[in-house]
Amino acid sequence: MILKKIKSLFTDEINSIPPLLNQSYYHSLNGFRAIGIFIVLAGHCVANNQNFNSNGILKYFADFARTGVVVFFVLSGFLITTLLLKEKISTKTISLKSFYIRRALRILPVAYTFILIVILLNTVLNLHIHYFAFIAAFLFFVNFIMGDPRLNWDVAHYWSLSVEEQYYLFFPWMVKYLNRQLFLVVLVIVLVCIGLHPFFDPVSLALSQKFLAFSGDIYTILIGSLFSIITFKGVINIDKIYAYKFPILVVGVTVIVGCHIAKLSFIQFVLTPVSIALIIISNIKSSNDIVFKFLNNRLINKAGILSYSIYIWQEIFTFSGYNKYFRFPLNLILIFAVGYISYNFYEKRFLRLKSRFTKIKDSEKTNEKLMAN
Repeated sequence: MILKKIKSLFTDEINSIPPLLNQSYYHSLNGFRAIGIFIVLAGHCVANNQNFNSNGILKYFADFARTGVVVFFVLSGFLITTLLLKEKISTKTISLKSFYIRRALRILPVAYTFILIVILLNTVLNLHIHYFAFIAAFLFFVNFIMGDPRLNWDVAHYWSLSVEEQYYLFFPWMVKYLNRQLFLVVLVIVLVCIGLHPFFDPVSLALSQKFLAFSGDIYTILIGSLFSIITFKGVINIDKIYAYKFPILVVGVTVIVGCHIAKLSFIQFVLTPVSIALIIISNIKSSNDIVFKFLNNRLINKAGILSYSIYIWQEIFTFSGYNKYFRFPLNLILIFAVGYISYNFYEKRFLRLKSRFTKIKDSEKTNEKLMAN
C-alpha cells in the first residue's frame, strides 16, 4: 500500500480535488498568518529596542523573527499551489495572465505606496537612504543585496517579497505545463536546495552566496507547494492527519524552538518548514478543540487578514532610528492602526478588482481572505 502511494507520486496525474480542499474557504490559515506576523513583530521590536536587546532571553525573539517569515512562505507555497491546481483541474488550464494580475493587485499597491512614503521621509528627515535601496525594493531583488551597505532597514524587509515575486516567475508555469512530472521536478529542486545549504555563508556578500540564500528561501516556499501536491495526489489524507494533530503540534513546535535554541542550523533549515506544513495541514479541518478555536478566533482572524499590510508598514515603527518618535508600546499600537487603515481604506479597492480575473468563482473568497502575503 505504501509503495503504491509512493509510486503514484511519480506516475499518477492530478485530476481531482481532495474534498477538504474543494471548498471556498480554508480554516485556520489566517490564524497561522497572525502567528507569523506576531513572531516577526516580536523579533523586530526586540532587535531594535536597546532595553529588550540587552536581555539574553528576549534576544532569542530577535533571531526568531525569520521563523515568522517561514510561516508565511510555507503558507504561500501551499495556498498558491492549491489554487493553481484547482484552476487547472476545473478549467483544464491555468490563465497565467489572470494569475499575475491578481497577484499584482494584492501585492503592488501597498508595496509601492510604502516605498513612496519612505522616499518622502528620506527627503524630509534626511535619512541618507541610498537610492539603490529603493531601486532594489521597487524591482524586488532586495534578497540579492542583503548585507550591502547601501541597503537600509526601512526597505530591508522587502527581501521576503522579493523571494515571493521570484517564485511567481517560474512556479505557475511549472504547474501549468507539468502534470505527472510536477512532483518529481519540485522534489528535485527541494533536494538540490538541501544539498546547497551547507555551502551557504550568511556573512559573505559574494553574489554566489546570495544565490545560495535564494535557494534556501525557495526551498521553504516549495515545501508548502510539495505538501499541496502530495495532498492532491492522495498520499496525505487530511482527515487522517487531523487525528494526530496534537502530537504533530507538540513535536513540530519542539523541533522548531529546539533547533533554534540549540543553533542546529542545517536541521532547523530542513525541518522547520516541514514541521510548519504538517501543523498547518492538520488544522484545516473544522473541529471544536482549543487549537482550532484559537486559530479561528475572530480577533486572530482579523490579525491574519491584516498581516500583509502590517508586515509592509511595521518597518517604519520598529526601526531604532525612529525610536524618538515611536517608542514601545506606542509603535505596536500604530502598526496595527496603520495596517487596519491601509487594508480597509486603500488595499480593498484593488482587491475588489480581483474577481474580474478569477477563473474559479468559488475560490474568490479564499483569494480575498487568505492571499495576504
